[in-house]
Amino acid sequence: MPELYKNYPMDTGVRVFWMKINLNTNWKFATDNFSESYHTRTAHPQVPPWIDQDVDTARHEMYPAGHGRTVQPMRPSLSDRLPDGVPHPFDHILRQWDIDPDSYPDYETKAMQGWLDLKAAKRRLWRERGYLHYEHMDDEQITDSPHTVIFPNVTISFLPDNILFFRTEPHADDPGKCTFDLWCMAFPVAGQTEVESIMAGPQPFSEADMLWRDFDNGRGVPEIEGQIVYQDMMLAEGMQRGMHSRGYGDAYLSAQETRVRYFHEVLNDYLAGRR
Repeated sequence: MPELYKNYPMDTGVRVFWMKINLNTNWKFATDNFSESYHTRTAHPQVPPWIDQDVDTARHEMYPAGHGRTVQPMRPSLSDRLPDGVPHPFDHILRQWDIDPDSYPDYETKAMQGWLDLKAAKRRLWRERGYLHYEHMDDEQITDSPHTVIFPNVTISFLPDNILFFRTEPHADDPGKCTFDLWCMAFPVAGQTEVESIMAGPQPFSEADMLWRDFDNGRGVPEIEGQIVYQDMMLAEGMQRGMHSRGYGDAYLSAQETRVRYFHEVLNDYLAGRR
């Protein structure tokens, strides 16, 4: 993992949002959740317009000892499209780098060629715009999101300008509970005093104080209501309740959920004393 991410200047990142949340769900929910994108189009409708998580376009990788990642192009999904007339977030990203989104003949060309044009624009303009953390990033890293699970309980989502750190830890006595750490980190950009945190909305560019909250079915964390990770936690608590249903037998994993299966295989090896 250090070799994969050596191009990111991690020591310059600033934790602009910091929350620890008590959840009524088992700690493994996070690794299960972050090891597949199968749920995204239903649970996170705000994601496909700017991150392509389709199983046939994102790249899925597994490494020894249970680690894995999905490399997601930060471009619109060709499968899940916004209705005509709705302002498109990718248009905003293109304009930020002096690219006219109306110059493309159709949606497909804007998504695919615009993504390539964005790489070229960032390569050309990063220094004068103050994005000094781009200096050693490759073409994939300056536009895409390698979403990485580090076995057993840490997820780090790398984006060009943000790093999202998630960690679950078991409750000491109750396997139906855990704590969830959420860190939103950002790299400094010249003249930028506020950053758009992917999981917590706009934040001042300064080290945040820790907030420790009970999730309380979403009521305890109004700061992140409606955000991606909030939606995940709502689903996780419902899933935990569902696992205790008399009608529940076992999970059925689709072909897209190979990394979920791999996580549990490695975990079972540990529990059985084979590692």
